[in-house]
Amino acid sequence: MKKINIKYIALVICLSVFTTNCNDFIEETPESVFSVGEFYSNAQEAKFALAGIYSRFAGGSMYGRDYLTRLSTGADEIYYNQRFNSNWTISTLTHTEADSRVHNFWLNMYRGINLANLFEANLKQSAFSEIQANQFLAESRFLRAFAYFHLVSWFEEVPLRLEPTNTFEDNHVAPASLEQVYEQIISDFKFAAQHLPHLTDTNYELGRAHKMSAEGLLARVYLKMAGYPLKDTSKYQLAKDQCEIVMNDGNHGLTTGGNDPLGDNGYRNHFLSYIQNRFDTRESLFEIVFSSLREEDFVEVGGRVGVDHGPSHKTLGGVDLSPFAFMSITPMLIDLYDDNDLRKAWNIPEFYFVRRSGSSAGNIRKPNVLTVSNNPGKFRRWEPANYADLNVNPSASDPDEEIVYLETAEPDRNISSINYPILRYSDILLMYAEADLEINGTPTAEAIAALNQVRNRAGLINIQDANPTIVSNKQFFFNELVDERSRELCFESLRKMDLIRWELFDDKISELVDVVRGHPEYNDNPASSGNDLHESFIKAGKNFIPGKHLSLPYPLQETLINDELNQKPNW
Repeated sequence: MKKINIKYIALVICLSVFTTNCNDFIEETPESVFSVGEFYSNAQEAKFALAGIYSRFAGGSMYGRDYLTRLSTGADEIYYNQRFNSNWTISTLTHTEADSRVHNFWLNMYRGINLANLFEANLKQSAFSEIQANQFLAESRFLRAFAYFHLVSWFEEVPLRLEPTNTFEDNHVAPASLEQVYEQIISDFKFAAQHLPHLTDTNYELGRAHKMSAEGLLARVYLKMAGYPLKDTSKYQLAKDQCEIVMNDGNHGLTTGGNDPLGDNGYRNHFLSYIQNRFDTRESLFEIVFSSLREEDFVEVGGRVGVDHGPSHKTLGGVDLSPFAFMSITPMLIDLYDDNDLRKAWNIPEFYFVRRSGSSAGNIRKPNVLTVSNNPGKFRRWEPANYADLNVNPSASDPDEEIVYLETAEPDRNISSINYPILRYSDILLMYAEADLEINGTPTAEAIAALNQVRNRAGLINIQDANPTIVSNKQFFFNELVDERSRELCFESLRKMDLIRWELFDDKISELVDVVRGHPEYNDNPASSGNDLHESFIKAGKNFIPGKHLSLPYPLQETLINDELNQKPNW
């Protein structure tokens, strides 16, 4: 397990406690062993403060849970699999302006932004060399840009706060234009790219942002700007330029391996690095780092990656726990994979654990497609030791064996130490291919080669050999990129935003309604529980309202305390 300084974790928890909403901030005086004036006067203190900003992205309303399950789901890859959806409203498009998850997401990002603004205002730059001071500022601005990019992607126009919030009057800030918010995001990421250490620098610390993290995320920003709602197509060239910076750096590429779908292959090997707490810095440009740190009793910093959206299980590792498996894979994603695609067996595992009544023993079975047990496998915490045992009933004294991919001897039913990818090299290649296609209006040799790198790692032949028609015109190639991004990047919290920027969200979730209802396993008996379950899978497609559900509403609490923030039309 990766080790993190115990004081680092302690400060994360401290900052998470006293960094609350604006009213709390101005009415209470935070207590700490450091005074604000002294807090950022040496390297250790500066790193402690930056840890507090990182913690905003590792909390329960972000990549610790809600962002990767509630906010980013409900498109054409994954859906909530329970009949009662009152706690998963965003993924089913039943949320309102008073939704607590909408507010928590907004509040958490602005807490991170305020911490970044406080850091910049209170960093004692004279105590450091110019290079070191700029490196600290670059890390803070990287995280501020990352927070604002989340906000502008999901809410569109948002208040732009670049100074610490100190008084009640500071609440009253009108939303800035999309152009203004993106201008600040770009400025912060560019500063970060200029001053953050390179991955190969001796002072770079694993798990933190680095130069290529900023360069790569700028490509994602430009692609979003080129699509809905801004539609500034001039940004395709800038997105391509950013991808080329990473591609030409020479320190990043795709993780390699063999051609065994259930064993050694590059895709599987890469995701095992997140699960087993190893930094695969060649492919992973930026990830959210979690650690249970049980030996130091800091379980509070753990996330839930692989818990809510992992293969269902009971008594994992001898402990009575289960990935709750609230998320199931859509038949649309399953149909995208060729049977010889090495990614299929990893992302779509087709196994779950069945517990015998009154016993911890059981067997591992293969689920149907339209069932709550058809769970994602990308961030699995376990898998069968022998896939040949699926659906074979073992004896009570000889239950099916399993492999548990967690280093801790006592897994926790609620907390996982699995890291979560934010930007991978395969995404760089696919963004490059998309930007190049839009610039040239036809698939070029360079765009085709970028796509083929991703395909070849998955054990697939070059696209021009597999289907020459796909490389014959822009639309066919674009459609292939839409599908390839899902095959490669599924369950990484990117799909919904991709579909929205392409203006395909409505089409895809409407298609999912038809696919589920037309599936051979669909139960068309309205009086049966099966029909109720299957209909719950497609709530997003049935609830979608054009002009409303392409962004989130401003949280009700924020419109009440900010006189300059008026609710959006349709909300």
